[in-house]
Amino acid sequence: MNAPEKYWNLYINRIKDLQNRGHIKTFDLTASIDCWGPEQEYARHGLNLELFEERLRWASEQGDWLRLNCNQTVTCLTMRSMPELIDRIAKYSKKKHIGHYFEYYIGPEQYQHPKIFAYDMWQEDFKRIYNEMRRETVEHQEVFTRLAGLEQQLKTVKQHDYKQIENLHIYLDELDRRRGTDWRSLFPYLMV
Repeated sequence: MNAPEKYWNLYINRIKDLQNRGHIKTFDLTASIDCWGPEQEYARHGLNLELFEERLRWASEQGDWLRLNCNQTVTCLTMRSMPELIDRIAKYSKKKHIGHYFEYYIGPEQYQHPKIFAYDMWQEDFKRIYNEMRRETVEHQEVFTRLAGLEQQLKTVKQHDYKQIENLHIYLDELDRRRGTDWRSLFPYLMV
C-alpha cells in the first residue's frame, strides 16, 4: 500500500486488465498495518500513513473484482493505538467488507511481544479495542473472537519480565540512534 506511485499504478492496471479479460475473477489485496498514527509510522519505519489511507479508501471503493484485507501484527508498540486502526477499518468497511486478521509478534526478538508486560498493563487497552469493534456480521464476530483469544493468552501473564523490557529499551534506543527518532515520546508507557 506504500509502493511508489508508478509501480502502484502499473500493477493495479495489470491486475484490473487481467480481471477485465476474464483471466482472474477477483484479486485479494492484503495490507500490512498494525495500528494507527505516529506509533504506526515508528513501528514500520518508512510507512507513509497518509498515502496508505488514500489507497485504503480507494480499495474500499472498488467493485467485487478486489477483496481487501488488513493483516496486523500486535506488539507492545502497537497495542495502545490499535483502537484507531479498528476505527479506520470500520470507516472504510462501510462500502466493502475488509477482512481483519491479527496475531502477536512471533519473530526472534521476543521483547517486542506484549507478554513481556503483565496483563494489567493492557487491560484498559483491550476494553478500548473492544469498544471500537463492530459486531453486526459473522465476519465481525470472528474478529472479536480472535481478539478475545489473544487477550486470554496475555491474561496468564502476572508479572513484568524486566530482562526482556531492558532488551526492548536497548533495541528501541538503537533504532532511535539510527533513525534520529525518540521512542520515549511516543511510547512513554513502556518506561516501567
